[in-house]
Amino acid sequence: MAASDNLKKLVEKMPEPDGGAKKGKRRSSGTLTGPPWSEAAPVFDEVLKGGSDNIVAMIGMLSPTDDGKDVKPRYMLHAVTTYACTPGRDKDRACVAGAIVSQLAGQSKDNKAFLMQQLELCGDAKVAPELGKYLCVKDLSAPAAYALTAIGKDALPQLRSALPNAKGPCRLDVVQALGVLGDEKSVEGLQKAAADPDREVRIAAIRGLANIGDAGSVDVLIKASDAKDDWERIQTAKACLVLAEKLTAAGKKSEALKIYTHLQKTRKDTGESYVSDLAAKALASAK
Repeated sequence: MAASDNLKKLVEKMPEPDGGAKKGKRRSSGTLTGPPWSEAAPVFDEVLKGGSDNIVAMIGMLSPTDDGKDVKPRYMLHAVTTYACTPGRDKDRACVAGAIVSQLAGQSKDNKAFLMQQLELCGDAKVAPELGKYLCVKDLSAPAAYALTAIGKDALPQLRSALPNAKGPCRLDVVQALGVLGDEKSVEGLQKAAADPDREVRIAAIRGLANIGDAGSVDVLIKASDAKDDWERIQTAKACLVLAEKLTAAGKKSEALKIYTHLQKTRKDTGESYVSDLAAKALASAK
């Protein structure tokens, strides 16, 4: 959809790149500042009056790559999306999200990622199925996972279905999202991921199981904590402590003590003694 003359004029009110416009000069920090809020809000209101047509038209003004030639429409689209997410603008937010997701499939990879970043702000359950299509796509799984994580529990079906099929970096993105959202229905899948050949996937899975607070994962975390790699030992020990704390709070004392006992016995080296000390204190306080 071609942009109307009025929309083009509104877009032109946005800052120039590199401080070229009066109200778009860069501060010493290097960040680009927009027009004052008193001037910007009426512009955004005018854009939103045009509904989804204006959002679709702005998307059409984007260059296939973020090459700096489309700074104003890119800036405007992000600004309007943010504005639509302010309190009391539920209809605007839904309109923007619907328009963006309707254009996702036909975009370049760079623009797909950019649009997903906007959906991270304004997305809801209605856009989750479309985002889920990109969870196993290289270079797009991360923005898709971030957007779905921001949507929250309503996005879990897409993340769950992607977990068995996601490979490489995509698998890491999905595992991280499920862990952050604390999805109890993904415990089995995360337990399998805890033995993944990729170290970062293993660590993400262990963190996720700890965040969920799953008592049935105690042995999985204990086994993972005995990793030879220094970084992995540090991260899995942290996860073990998190899980033990959650189990203690949930009244599952015996499971928590099992974790603390293992850490107290196995962290004997000087560089790991702080873990042993923490575990020993927890055991003492439990008596």
